[in-house]
Amino acid sequence: MTIPVSFVNEVTPDEMIPKIGPLVQISTNVGLIFAYGFGLPLPTGDYDSNSFNWWWVFMFLFPGFVALYQFCYFLFVCKHDSALWLIRKGRTEETMRSLLMVYTEEGVNDGLERFNPKAKDGDEEKGQSNKEVSLKQIFTEPKYRKMLRIGILLGVIQQVSGINAGIFYSTSIFSKLGGGLFMSRLFTFITGFVFMIASIVSIPLLSKYGRTTLLISGQILLALDLCALGIMTSFPDSPMILQIIGVMLIFVFFSYSLGATLWLYLGEAMIEQILGISAAANSTFVCIVTGVFPIAVEYLGINYAFFFFGACMILGTIYCYCDLVETKDKSKQEIMNRMLHLD
Repeated sequence: MTIPVSFVNEVTPDEMIPKIGPLVQISTNVGLIFAYGFGLPLPTGDYDSNSFNWWWVFMFLFPGFVALYQFCYFLFVCKHDSALWLIRKGRTEETMRSLLMVYTEEGVNDGLERFNPKAKDGDEEKGQSNKEVSLKQIFTEPKYRKMLRIGILLGVIQQVSGINAGIFYSTSIFSKLGGGLFMSRLFTFITGFVFMIASIVSIPLLSKYGRTTLLISGQILLALDLCALGIMTSFPDSPMILQIIGVMLIFVFFSYSLGATLWLYLGEAMIEQILGISAAANSTFVCIVTGVFPIAVEYLGINYAFFFFGACMILGTIYCYCDLVETKDKSKQEIMNRMLHLD
């Protein structure tokens, strides 16, 4: 989870980040579409004689072939590490080869200065983005507190939006809203496409609006949608189509804000060690939320789950408004200076 975000951010020129950054979320969504699509032919009954009983074997083989392709791609095509990592290791010649995979010969110096500004202005104190930082420094030195706080809390906020509960249990959620098993799978498959389209739409939004604006607006819309779903699912006679649209809107509002924008923001604003801590916090809450969600739905009802996630989005909105640092149209070094209070 951490490495793709860091690698994409490190190899992408600043002016291209709004277009390339959302690819992490889009790639995730493509994977979900394949997973949901592969799930459609699975039998809903007649498990002894149905010809698709062995379909699950192909479902496991397919990602294996994708992983093999990725292995070969990095082994033979994209052979160089990121320029930032190579600079830290003092491998100047290989750094230039890495940069030439992204920049023209005329633009290589711009790429070099992106991670090594002291090469341009001799400012050692502000050359923070290319320095190794220990975990002890991160947890003990005051200048890292803001960055650490933002990294951890954004990782947590993303999960208490309920998005992974929706991804893992979407078929179950649609079943509870009404309809048979196959129709629930079909709605889940359609939701995957909605999720991906919303991620693609985030590309022009990231070029036009600030990161904090997108994060805050997405959480406000999520809060409204989740609370509306909580109200609708409290009444059995609520129209099923409105509830289905409400669930799909969760994916839309999440995708452009706490999906594409959040991972882009973390890649821009965090050093890689804190990005790893943020991913660890995120993964921890994936386990907590997805583990507790079905139990809460069983004993309390799905309406209370929606209300809980809506309340979390309200708190997340307040936090982001008060604490985040805008990163749009700023170089990596300018962002580090603000995050670490070096200005």
